[in-house]
Amino acid sequence: MHVFIAAYVRMLSQRPALNRFISGQRIFARHNIEIIMAIKKEMTLDAPETMEKFFFEPNATVFDVYNEMNKKISEIKNAVEEDTVDETEVLVTKVEYPDDVIDCAVNLMEWEIKNRAKVGIQSETLSRHSVTYFAQDANNQVMGYPVSLLGCLKAYRKARC
Repeated sequence: MHVFIAAYVRMLSQRPALNRFISGQRIFARHNIEIIMAIKKEMTLDAPETMEKFFFEPNATVFDVYNEMNKKISEIKNAVEEDTVDETEVLVTKVEYPDDVIDCAVNLMEWEIKNRAKVGIQSETLSRHSVTYFAQDANNQVMGYPVSLLGCLKAYRKARC
């Protein structure tokens, strides 16, 4: 495992253009080399696990990777139970939305599944030789969705002064 992670660190140090992530349909560059791993406290199926993030320097060798990972893994395995958080202590927040907001969200998802590929097409013939497109502007769409689907949210819009 350490050899593969060290190879990954070396590859990212040599090819930093590969160290990217996507969030919200935008591509961002990472400026550090990080690996996230699930670690079990003991080697059983029912043992609790925790997620740990490892940060490495671009010039890290296989020995640096091995030492850093073993140090953190042993810290986690030897940690006192009070230091770790288990699932029973996690706060869960339940949000109940009004029925019309839920219906609106369901309608948006259905529209996304059925019509996203046809955005901009107003009509097309059965043989698909003739396709008519309509203009998408601020008058008939909001964030890529038809205005008619978002009408149910007007009551929840924030008043602008």
